[in-house]
Amino acid sequence: MIGETDIYKFVQQMPGVAITGEGSGSLHVRGGEANENIILLDNSLIYEPNHILGLISVFDSDYISEATLLKNGVSAAYGGKLSSLLKLTSKVSNFKKPNFKLGIGFISSKIFTDIPIIKNKLSLMFNARKSNINYLLSGAKIFTDKINQNNELDFYDINSKIEFKSDKWNSFISVYYGNDLLKLSNTVDLEWGNQNINYKTIYKNKKHEISFQAGYSMFYFQLKIADNDKNLSWKCGINDFHSKIYFKQNLKHTTFNVGLDVSYKNINPTQNEPINSRSIFKPIELQKYKTLEVSPYVDLNYYFNQKISIKLGIRVPNYCQLGNYTEFFYKDNKTLLSPEIIDSIKYENNEIFNKILKFEPRITITYLLNNKITFNASYNRNYQFINQIITSITPLPISFWMPTTRYFEPSYSDKFSVGLNYIFSNTLSFNSDIFLNLRNNLLDFIDNSDIFLNKNFITQIRTGTGKSFGIETSFSKKIGRLTGSVSYTLSKSTRLTDDINQG
Repeated sequence: MIGETDIYKFVQQMPGVAITGEGSGSLHVRGGEANENIILLDNSLIYEPNHILGLISVFDSDYISEATLLKNGVSAAYGGKLSSLLKLTSKVSNFKKPNFKLGIGFISSKIFTDIPIIKNKLSLMFNARKSNINYLLSGAKIFTDKINQNNELDFYDINSKIEFKSDKWNSFISVYYGNDLLKLSNTVDLEWGNQNINYKTIYKNKKHEISFQAGYSMFYFQLKIADNDKNLSWKCGINDFHSKIYFKQNLKHTTFNVGLDVSYKNINPTQNEPINSRSIFKPIELQKYKTLEVSPYVDLNYYFNQKISIKLGIRVPNYCQLGNYTEFFYKDNKTLLSPEIIDSIKYENNEIFNKILKFEPRITITYLLNNKITFNASYNRNYQFINQIITSITPLPISFWMPTTRYFEPSYSDKFSVGLNYIFSNTLSFNSDIFLNLRNNLLDFIDNSDIFLNKNFITQIRTGTGKSFGIETSFSKKIGRLTGSVSYTLSKSTRLTDDINQG
């Protein structure tokens, strides 16, 4: 994209994946929404995968070694989203000799280095990228006065990883920091970005594997408008503290994996403040949400013989909200703009309420007909307790996060898939999948809703259903001087929500 190698843009071209327009950074998998995908960078959750409103992604190809998109048959070790799992893995550290790379491009300039600190034991990887767009704008301003002198468009990101390895232990700490800035004249100022830090350690031998990881993921967004007396600062964001521990046992015909996934989130849906005393806007801060999700899971892979295998999984998400929070009760939850509050309950700090227990069964069956033909079938149930409310095609800036409350049940999906893989030769293969996705309790706002300066915006949320089905086909050539793929998807997606577009 515009001279930048972007692995995320390649994922957008895969079968079953749709985008909303040219240059868009959204990822719609098999009829799902952009916020329904688990996007992991070295096991750390990325909430906003795009720079400069979707033109390029936050994933620098110099740092990333591979990306894997799973649309069905996802392990019970992963949950919290409805549509898919996208795992991006950084390059393997070089423990023997230093590696250095410098690049200057049209859109950005970047530097990459990989340095062994203790040979064969400890290594440091560092990658940084900075936008060149402001320099291009400055040059263009010399030749024309049609570009406002105060316009700015900038981004940068930093990746680093320190990794330790021994015969049986492997540990790393990875950090990501990214930021975007957009200024239009002296009137509009937008800034957003991701911050991530993650630690993971693995002990592995021939029969056992034990792993522990803990991390922090954060996304923030701020919009400032300075237009005489129409000035305000609008903020939203989400902070996510997560950890996971698992034990894996390899037996003769079975692989057994049991683990515990914990996530604590602090959500700031909307905070409006006037920039100065002349502003016509009053300060409004919606209640912050705190949620806790504890999810034990079990995965079992059993191989009946060399041809047939079955993968069974169960994930049991335990979700709750935490105080400090005041829950309001309305006379009419369907009131559009001015709901009448008839009662309320005050929950003290870290007091548990709105407890929800769900079960997510997973099953995948694989049949190897011969060395060339493989059939597979799968079913997944997924729940999503945190939704990103998007009121425009572009996820930024008109969006914020909303957890499951007493007013609506968590979103969930039932995903069915049947597939065929045919290997013509060592270099050429064919793949086809037929899928059906049924989605329920999908959140949306009513027509003509008022959400940004309204403390009772929750009464304007409605839930609906969605259905998508179709067929995906692709031919791939992954080895040789010429590589690539050709794919085609034929699908249909529908969505029905009461009180929106007359249902």
